[in-house]
Amino acid sequence: MSERARGQESGRGGRLRDLRAGAATMAGKAVYAVLRAAGRSATTLPGRIALSLDPSLLSRLARRHRILMVTGTNGKTTTARMMTGILRRYGHTVVDNPAGANMNSGLATALLTGPGASRKAPAGGTDLFAVLEVDEAAFAAAAADLAPEVCIVTNIFRDQLDRYGERDAMRALIARGLADAVRSRVGNGISTVVLCADDPLCESLGDPHRSNPRVRLIRTGMDPADMQPGGGDGELPGEAAHCPDCQTRYRYHSVAYAHLGDYVCPVCGRARPRPEVVFRVPDPGAEQPAVFAFADPAGGPDRVVATPLSIPGVHNLYNAAGALAAVTAVGIPFERACALLGEVTPAFGRMERMELEGRTVWMILVKNPVGMDRALDHVCAAPDAGALFMLLNSADADGCDTSWIWDARFEDRELPGPLFVSGRRVWDMALRLRYAGRPSATLRADGDAGRMLAEALAACPPDKALYVLPNYTAMLEL
Repeated sequence: MSERARGQESGRGGRLRDLRAGAATMAGKAVYAVLRAAGRSATTLPGRIALSLDPSLLSRLARRHRILMVTGTNGKTTTARMMTGILRRYGHTVVDNPAGANMNSGLATALLTGPGASRKAPAGGTDLFAVLEVDEAAFAAAAADLAPEVCIVTNIFRDQLDRYGERDAMRALIARGLADAVRSRVGNGISTVVLCADDPLCESLGDPHRSNPRVRLIRTGMDPADMQPGGGDGELPGEAAHCPDCQTRYRYHSVAYAHLGDYVCPVCGRARPRPEVVFRVPDPGAEQPAVFAFADPAGGPDRVVATPLSIPGVHNLYNAAGALAAVTAVGIPFERACALLGEVTPAFGRMERMELEGRTVWMILVKNPVGMDRALDHVCAAPDAGALFMLLNSADADGCDTSWIWDARFEDRELPGPLFVSGRRVWDMALRLRYAGRPSATLRADGDAGRMLAEALAACPPDKALYVLPNYTAMLEL
């Protein structure tokens, strides 16, 4: 074939690809408009139809945006919300997927229908950002198409074993996604990878990229002064407390929670690195602001900023540190980012406060052992806790295996009473609580979530709050 013929063939192929992408885009937007007119959420179906017509559409849509991806076990939605809030308040246009549709179909829907969706990609960069929460299992497949400028991995815990398998399998998926993300940005600037320094399994994801000049690693963590003394192994559960280099169990100088802490391998010497973004935990009784410090990459003094937050919980300080690292990497001054962070409100169901029937209600999503432990710590320390309502489902989005509730440490805490239980797996949760020593006289269980909610509100004293701890689909149903 002659050069001219090859050029004509290439031109025809390009036009066909453009036509296919245009048809897929129009179909996705049309489905979105119809679903929204019918009062439906329209978070995944438009993208699923568009991708069925053009499987390469995700990468085409991504070219219009500066992409920031968030993955990991816990904290994805809250971290993404913090990043989105800071970027918008700073004046940027941001596309996001706040409803938690974090598979490829949901990502495509967000990019198809978000602000600036009809804008053509400018020749030299853009201030149109996309902050996308991505499922751990979907991260590897999506990263190459999205070519993200920033990737955040929040943490790696056991979660939905029937979907993800053990933590090592989940880590391998994320590691492959990070490698694809870095490769996809060759010729397009630096890739920034934000990792939790206190999580040894998460922090080790940076190993393949440490000597790569095209990758900037930013680690986040708690000031060890605010951690609890470790004492040898730190009495850790069998989470991810082993060195990835020599498989020796880590020793912990101090522990934040679960397997997060200040660790060192007694054989090869691998240890927690000094984070670039560090937070101090405020005294909840004194109502003090959190304090974040950013290490100057030029070697200057650390920048330290006190930041009042509207989203409580130590785990949310980890989320906040990751969000600050990410937005700083894309050009927002650290001090300004901290100030804007204080204006961000909780995402749906994530430490969300509401008023119902004259009572204050706090809703805290829980979906794995570590998430449950963090929620229970918060509730047991809350001076306003008047009653507790727990809901457990086992739909596909929750993970069909509910055995994780036996790994949550209910026995270690004096739960406030009375205690109400519901959800499709109500009796599994009730049995777990009875084994944890909860007297039947203070435990009320029923499969009718509406009835249990009404009883819980009535039983909660007027000057106290009802704390609701559902997993994902139970939260949506409630």
